[in-house]
Amino acid sequence: MELSPEGVKQVQRMFNRLNSKIELKLPQIALRLAEIGVPIVFVHYMNGIDEGNEDYDVVIEPTEKGCKLVAKGEDVCFLEFGAGVSTKSWQGEGQEGLPPIYPGSWSETEGSGQFANKGYWFYNGEMRTGLEPKKGMYYASKEMQQRATEIVRRELFND
Repeated sequence: MELSPEGVKQVQRMFNRLNSKIELKLPQIALRLAEIGVPIVFVHYMNGIDEGNEDYDVVIEPTEKGCKLVAKGEDVCFLEFGAGVSTKSWQGEGQEGLPPIYPGSWSETEGSGQFANKGYWFYNGEMRTGLEPKKGMYYASKEMQQRATEIVRRELFND
């Protein structure tokens, strides 16, 4: 290819063909990346919930230009971000003769008399310590970002 007006036009035609190919392949690229993410989310969420209480699903949903990875269910927010009560820290002395307060220790019915159990709270009558964030979607997005170039190259140039 020579550096001339005709050579520049030839390169421009080549880029236009590649751009058209990219537009056609975008849904397939998005699907491949989402397929990488699904098992990553499941692995992280699986380690964060009591057996038999799983109320989550991870699905790939179509969009106008491809697809998206979606986590659904009652437990998703807690699994992704944590329960927010997994602290083991002391909350200080009680004020004016009141007992000290720990996460969940304010319950009149379930937590009554449990002030000595630092860092615990009650859920359905059971003493719990909270849930650390599992960040399944976060780790899936990191992996998809790291593998994006590889997937694009494979989809565009290895037909």
